[in-house]
Amino acid sequence: MLDNFLTKRKISYLQEHKYDFEGFSDYDKLLTIKKYRDYDLLFTYKIFGFETVEDYYRNSSCYPDLHLIKIPTIFFNSKNDKMSPIDSIDIKICNLFFKYFFF
Repeated sequence: MLDNFLTKRKISYLQEHKYDFEGFSDYDKLLTIKKYRDYDLLFTYKIFGFETVEDYYRNSSCYPDLHLIKIPTIFFNSKNDKMSPIDSIDIKICNLFFKYFFF
């Protein structure tokens, strides 16, 4: 549900700012996205200069800095969280440093 809402808002934004995106080769494809991740696959990683969307996600992740947290920390994440799906979290790495709870 959240993914649908954010995707529709993203398409609306693209339409409102059409002239800012006209030179982008996949503009028409962007207007047909069905999931928010599709926007990242077609646009986000390219505009920020990454080679792939996976490269973008990896370099935008907080994982490389988690070990720098020096105070006890508890993270909560729902197993069905659409913006942070369970398979996007490296549980083994998190468990090395933190207490991690799933609902």
